[in-house]
This record gives sequence, structure tokens and C-alpha cells, in this order.
Amino acid sequence: AHRWMRPLPRGDVLVHAGDFTSCGTREEVLDFAEWFAGLEFAAKVVVAGNHDLSFDTERCACRGVCAGHETTKRRFVETVEAGGGIYLEDGRVEIAGLSFYGSPRQPGVGGWGF
Repeated sequence: AHRWMRPLPRGDVLVHAGDFTSCGTREEVLDFAEWFAGLEFAAKVVVAGNHDLSFDTERCACRGVCAGHETTKRRFVETVEAGGGIYLEDGRVEIAGLSFYGSPRQPGVGGWGF
């Protein structure tokens, strides 16, 4: 979905709250990470969603995206952090005096992640 968006203007804080992929494939995850890392914001926060299956070790096999999922997630986090971003998974960060908590967890999701 991020490739369909108009260019984003510069800003102070960008929060992307879930579903940065359609199914969590390695290609989708790393493509988003590169795009997100390149955005010009003073602070950037990203949280996985139920479609980002390769981040959920308990559910990734049901959609066939488990192969190399730990390496994919590690590269994602490294890329996001290199671009000045923060990945939150059941965690909290303070930015400019504001507290942000991010968790991909949610009630029943019909076979999707988290």
C-alpha cells in the first residue's frame, strides 16, 4: 500500500500502525523498510499488524512466510533504525514528551497474525 501513496510531506512524527504488507513476505517487508527509512520525519514509529505474518512466529506457517522470518525481521529492524525509525512490538518510546506504545496484538483475526 505504501507504494500507492502520494509522497508524504516532511513532518515531526510519523506513526505507521500495522499492516505494512499484504501477507508478510520477505520482499514486502524489506521493501517497506527501505521506503519507511527514507521518509523525512524527525521521528518515525512503526508497529506490525495482523497481515505482517513473518513477524508472528506462531502464525507465519499458515501462510507460508516462515522461511527466514527471523532474518527478515532483523533486517527490517536494522533498516528502519538506520533510517532513524523505531519498531515497537509490545513496547513504549517517548518522543518530544509524548509516550507512544505499540503492540500488534489484537483479538481474533481469522487466521491472520498476532
